[in-house]
Amino acid sequence: MVATVVSAPYVDFAQHAASVYGLSGAETGVLSLVAQGCTRAQISEELFIAPVTVRVHISRICKKLGLSGAEELEAYCKHHTGPVSSQSQDTAAF
Repeated sequence: MVATVVSAPYVDFAQHAASVYGLSGAETGVLSLVAQGCTRAQISEELFIAPVTVRVHISRICKKLGLSGAEELEAYCKHHTGPVSSQSQDTAAF
């Protein structure tokens, strides 16, 4: 398991985004983990979903937030939550 406990600031950020942009519960969970700096593989493992499902959720999140892709989503998360700790920041995994 990667991030069994999601930090409150990331949950608050994701819940706020969910209420503003109409994210589903699954999308909100994925967004919390993206905000923590988790890779697609880590998110897949943590949420017990296929990597392709993570990719679909990320794509839908980007569309709802008006972002062009995973790299822009990562930048958006960093802007709203601050720098991520030393956890993985591998955008190529998205």
